[in-house]
Amino acid sequence: MIQRKPSGIIWKSAVLTLIVLVVCVPAVVYERGRVTASAWEHRLQHGAERIELNALTAFRWTRVHLIGPYASEDAVQKELGFRWDGFRRSAVSHSDLVVLVVFVDGNRVVHWFDQARADADFVKAIRPGGYGPEDAVFRRERHGDQIHLVRESESLSEGFPGEEPRPSLAS
Repeated sequence: MIQRKPSGIIWKSAVLTLIVLVVCVPAVVYERGRVTASAWEHRLQHGAERIELNALTAFRWTRVHLIGPYASEDAVQKELGFRWDGFRRSAVSHSDLVVLVVFVDGNRVVHWFDQARADADFVKAIRPGGYGPEDAVFRRERHGDQIHLVRESESLSEGFPGEEPRPSLAS
């Protein structure tokens, strides 16, 4: 009896299928759980003054935490209330160019991203304990070329925490 070796084309097809499954399936699953990037970019860049994070998400979450530049792993753990190993993939621990945005449901992270401060700066909106879906509402303020996101009830002219209020340009 003659044994046949698998043909080259079958072997290549099997390897290609495996690569597609390993690369594409997680990407599709991840895409279903993301903040809708196109809606986010549109609201930031095209003048939407009010940004409701709950309206931009297609997944369940109970809190969103905004974590400022140079945050340590311990500070993130304290803010979230639990250990999260994904922190190491963020640039926030070693950069002042991003704010880490973390959506949680109970005691697990369901989505996160590094928000580039050059595109939209969340620093003014950082607060201990984060925001629930009903109060994660921000106002977009443009100051020169910079876009700032502030809590809907505040204004950037009020200054940053610990600073003296900034004088209004209208005065």
